[in-house]
Amino acid sequence: MELDYRYAESTVKPSALEINDGTVYLRKDYSEIVRTSEQSEKVTYWTYQEAQITTQEFNEYVNMLMAQNAIKGQNDSENIVSLMVGQENNDSNQLAVMEAIADLYEMLLPM
Repeated sequence: MELDYRYAESTVKPSALEINDGTVYLRKDYSEIVRTSEQSEKVTYWTYQEAQITTQEFNEYVNMLMAQNAIKGQNDSENIVSLMVGQENNDSNQLAVMEAIADLYEMLLPM
């Protein structure tokens, strides 16, 4: 499986792995660039390469990497664990944001 990486940029440094609504974003090759805006303000941009795949494709990709590393005799378990930890952190962050939105809704409801 070959991933189709495309160049992207953002003013916020995104995580290397992001799972959102059944879509997985894999990012690599980060660069930080400072540009001057029209108002003469310095703005930091992050440029990177990003591949967008489904969660099923991601699972197939991880399985393929594990199989390739097993064949090569390489132990890549640390990288796999770091990907899974990143996924857990992302899920935790998403849950925190949703809880905050629910709290705001409850606060505004009586108004």
